[in-house]
Amino acid sequence: MAIIRAPPLEKEFSGRLAICEALDRDEKGFLLDGKRLPDSKDKDFWPQAQKAHEAFIKRGREGIKDFKALVEAFQSDDNPKWLVLAASTKRGYETPATSSKRFGATIFRAI
Repeated sequence: MAIIRAPPLEKEFSGRLAICEALDRDEKGFLLDGKRLPDSKDKDFWPQAQKAHEAFIKRGREGIKDFKALVEAFQSDDNPKWLVLAASTKRGYETPATSSKRFGATIFRAI
């Protein structure tokens, strides 16, 4: 059974290579950090593999205080200081990637 990968010169190649290196296989198919993935020919294989790999990496960062971990901790809904900030102030702290996640992919523009 072959897994289709992106061409080596594309950006997504290295990400998929990392996923492939983290995969385990048993008689039922592929696992990533204990999570069962759909069949490798299924259209949902790569999206679910990417989600599982991101969760795997995030768990591996627990307890490590790199910049991304600090930002995520600050922007967490468990942080009382984040919760008391006004929505307009929160938007000032967010990157385009996090703002689309928090605001339902709505893009705010000045008219």
